[in-house]
This record gives sequence, C-alpha cells and structure tokens, in this order.
Amino acid sequence: MKAKAIFLILGVILGLKTSYAYQFTEDFVNGIYWRNFPITMKTFVDTASEGSVLSQLISEAEQEWENSTGTDIWSFPDSYEVSNSYSGNYIRWSNNFAEETGYSPISTLAVTIRYRVGTYFTQTEIILNGENAKLRANQNGILYQTILHELGHTIGIDHSEYTSAVMYASLQGIDRLSFDDQEAILALMDQTVERQETGYISALATETRTDKNALACGSVAFINSDDNNDGPGNGALTVVFGFLLTLLFSQLTSTKATGRQKLPILISRD
Repeated sequence: MKAKAIFLILGVILGLKTSYAYQFTEDFVNGIYWRNFPITMKTFVDTASEGSVLSQLISEAEQEWENSTGTDIWSFPDSYEVSNSYSGNYIRWSNNFAEETGYSPISTLAVTIRYRVGTYFTQTEIILNGENAKLRANQNGILYQTILHELGHTIGIDHSEYTSAVMYASLQGIDRLSFDDQEAILALMDQTVERQETGYISALATETRTDKNALACGSVAFINSDDNNDGPGNGALTVVFGFLLTLLFSQLTSTKATGRQKLPILISRD
C-alpha cells in the first residue's frame, strides 16, 4: 500500500511538472499563422568567414526541428549575403543591439520578431546580439543553441516551463530537442496545417493594422542557477520528488525480498 501511495504522489507531481510544458505565442493562439511552408529565409552577415559558420549552424538547427516533423518548415539558401541592407525573412547579427531592438545587450542573446497582416504571418526576423563575444564565437555551442531556440519562435512556439527544453527562456546548454519541444512542434504544425487547409481566418483579421511581436531571449543564467526564474517552488518540488523516489526505492527493495514484482519507474521521456 505504501508503494501504491508513493506511486500516486509521484504521478501527481510528474503531472504538475509537465502540465506547464510548451506554450504557443499569443499571436498564434489568436489564430495568426503562416500561409504556407517552407518559409523562405535569408542569412545576412558582416563578413564571408562568419557567413560560413552561421550558415552551417543554421542548417543543423533547421534539420533538428524538421526531422521531428518530416516537413520542410524553412528554406535557407546555401549561400549568405554580406550586406547591411535587409529584406524578407532573415537572420542577422546586430552590432548595436540595444538601439536596434530595445533590449539589453548584457542579458539578451537574441530577439525574434514576427509581423502579421490580417490572419497571416508575413515576415520574421532573428536578430543575434553581435556585442556578445561568447555568442559570436559559439563558445560552448551557445550560438547553435540560440539559433535552434529562435527558429521555434519564428513559427509561433513560445517559451516552455520545462527547464530541459530548447524553448526554455534561458540557455540551459541544450542542443537537442526534448520531448516537450517535439510535442510543441508537432502540435503547432498540426494546427497550422489545419488552418491552411480550411482557410481559417482569425478574428484579428478584421483589424487593418500590421502587428509586430517580439520575443526577447536572454541568458545569463545557466541550469541550476538561482537566476533562471525557476524560483523556490521548483527547488522545493525537486527536493520532495527526490525524497519520494528514495522512499519508493526503499519500499520496492524491501518488497522484492518477499517475491513481489519490482516495477520500472519512468523518470524522463526525452
């Protein structure tokens, strides 16, 4: 009976932790979506050498998302443009980040902006903080991780509450999509395709203005840091979770001696 009770409590706690999971951006929730895929993208750089590096990282990040859906979501050319004149949907560096985005270059790695007219997204921009030397040098893979994260924003995936997700608000050193990220992209693509096929029109489409929505993605906090917005609640939950696992292990170990079945425990799905 004790083991059953502990399993029940564990189930409730796991449910609480996963109930937050992924989220969609407010504009997507309100019915805004891309008219069709793939989204034609461009890469703008200051020099050819950084263009080669950026293009390679973009390609890897693009494939990481698209392999989860089997769909071509973005279309980046193999080439890049050495230019400070931007157009269309693109990713680029900013050497004057605060002035261009309104966000702090100290605490923000990148900003993704989505524009819409009527019911459709019409343009997206990923602006990388060129004033951050570690980001620019891809130190510890943070440039790749940032690009992977920002691509999710371009189509309407918001920040996740799951700390091991690529879409978590601050950098956690994650360079592969978690189960939560995969569920997010699959759910978003399902909804988008349904809207495309049915010709869905958002209630916001009656408004004639063009909206510009930005998501700032900052990271000075790494996993296990007190500054990653987990707050004391998650820490307490982790302690309780660990304590319950200890109790459960003790209970199952003792019941094994009496010939009872030792059940597997699903700790993580990603």
